[in-house]
Amino acid sequence: MPADMDEIADLERYPLDRRDLRVLEELVDESRREFATSGVLVLREFLREEALAEIAANCLANGAIDGVRLPDIDLAEQRGRAGEQPPVTECLLAGDRIPASSPLKRLYLWEPLLDFVSRVVGEPAYRSVDALGALTVHIQEHGEGQDWHFDLPDYMLDVHIAAPEQGGVLEYHSLPRAVLQRSGAQRQRIGLLPTAPGTFLLHAGRLSRHRVTPVRGRSPRITAAMAFHGKPGQRLTDHVRRKRFGRTE
Repeated sequence: MPADMDEIADLERYPLDRRDLRVLEELVDESRREFATSGVLVLREFLREEALAEIAANCLANGAIDGVRLPDIDLAEQRGRAGEQPPVTECLLAGDRIPASSPLKRLYLWEPLLDFVSRVVGEPAYRSVDALGALTVHIQEHGEGQDWHFDLPDYMLDVHIAAPEQGGVLEYHSLPRAVLQRSGAQRQRIGLLPTAPGTFLLHAGRLSRHRVTPVRGRSPRITAAMAFHGKPGQRLTDHVRRKRFGRTE
């Protein structure tokens, strides 16, 4: 397993650790503009290629042991009323089932990342304090995906770990600046983002409706989701925990 952050993330290209302040300030300014315009920031090849295969293998191993494969209950209820079978959308690995030594958990708890997120979104960002939902791994096999939905956290940082042969495309409603500033709604555009291993994706998922198209092929789509809020001390309700993880603790 990678020993330090340099072996996990490309900090020469994305110097979140402040090793090159000029490059970092340019990155922050450009990232802030991109996020304010659309509600989405994409940094490609953020994770190092050497670390991705090992991270993916560990996600699959942990998911096979500790992951839960539950129907999308809200969607299942809708389809049930229409006489359709409830869909199974993904295998979900809760944060308390991800080892403390995992590069994903270390990245989520890394202070320079929290500082970068705060600067990009334009307000202090706080990690979720929810042991189950703060950091999750999502594994989608053939035929699985996510229907249109909003996120519960104010901001979600998704890390692309492994790509499927086909499908697994994130479709999202792009948010104009006015929407992000809550000053009024404008016409929204649909953005498309194929899964690309190593990609860092920050989006305002609570305001932007989005989905993941069904995965096709033998290779799974693997992503990690890191939850951030505009207020400290946020956690999921027991009702949401039960729906997402099949348990409350």
